[in-house]
Amino acid sequence: MASSLTTRCRVILTCAFMAHAVVEVPLVADDGPLHELIDQHINAVLVERKIPAAEAASDDEFLRRVTLDLTGTIPDSATTRIFIENPEPQKREQLIDQLLNCEAFASHMATVFDVTLMERHPDKYITTQEWRSYLAQSFADNKPLNKLVAEILGADGVDEELRPAAKFYLDREVEKDVLVRDI
Repeated sequence: MASSLTTRCRVILTCAFMAHAVVEVPLVADDGPLHELIDQHINAVLVERKIPAAEAASDDEFLRRVTLDLTGTIPDSATTRIFIENPEPQKREQLIDQLLNCEAFASHMATVFDVTLMERHPDKYITTQEWRSYLAQSFADNKPLNKLVAEILGADGVDEELRPAAKFYLDREVEKDVLVRDI
């Protein structure tokens, strides 16, 4: 059940990211930061559906979950020890920032987006390695998702710098029915 819920949450977040990318939703709304608005919406749904709120995760649970979600790996014992012993009240936010800026995040997100967008299609014109390198560099550069999606959907394979982005179209043989379904 937990893995099914986690999968659904990831799918929902991916769709939200893609929707944000297409419609360019501001990251800060008039009513406050976006993360606070999302929290309010989620809490309202939980109350409406009479789902009890979970207790806050302990530091070791939080560290394991966030590291696994953002990098695809679990933290080593030294990292765990340092995090748990850290008295800093903002240590969770600091950890998230650290993970978002590490190479493992960019690599993991490239893999997640590859599997999500390409559904393990066989390589035809652009290798998976080229595609993943392009995605990883996009995440490492903190490229806005609306720009990433625009590059992927607008790639023609001619521009050498953006050629890997054309994998989405080219591996589907530019078949309109397949593209419409997958987009």
